[in-house]
Amino acid sequence: MTAAQKYQVQKLTFTADENLLSLDDHTFALTFKSKLNETFTTLPINYFSGASDFHSFVVDIQMALLRLPNRVIDGIEVHGAWSGVSSSVNITFTGDNVQGPQHLITVHDIECGDGCSPKLTGLNLRPATQNVTEVRLSDYNSFECGRRGKCDYSTGLCTCFAGYTGLSCNVITSLV
Repeated sequence: MTAAQKYQVQKLTFTADENLLSLDDHTFALTFKSKLNETFTTLPINYFSGASDFHSFVVDIQMALLRLPNRVIDGIEVHGAWSGVSSSVNITFTGDNVQGPQHLITVHDIECGDGCSPKLTGLNLRPATQNVTEVRLSDYNSFECGRRGKCDYSTGLCTCFAGYTGLSCNVITSLV
């Protein structure tokens, strides 16, 4: 019997000066940095306004990350919890393109008005309390093209060796 491999899990924590529900209609964004050091920022994400909206908030985070260009994130699971002044969201990287260790996600929670992209209303969080931490390390190897191909740096795509295919050469097509 083989042990299941572990995916990396990052935890986003938000702590407000007041009740979190006072952040209704406020927006923030997340930035993901790929292994090729490309940065991708989500569209604005609305903060939740009550217990009935928290599940939608978690789904909004998941969908915003999955909608990043070029399928840079092709699979994640997002789960969260909240209490009066604090909420947290765990993001588990499960996709083929995000196997192995990833850079920590960056949270943009400062107001960014006209002329900014994305335009954010910001979150009024307690200073120095919003953070991103790695909850679980991945035990996947994170090698260029899975050590089964060569990367074309002009396109960012893998040219797989014989017997392999997939975006990161992670699918065996035949035994050679």
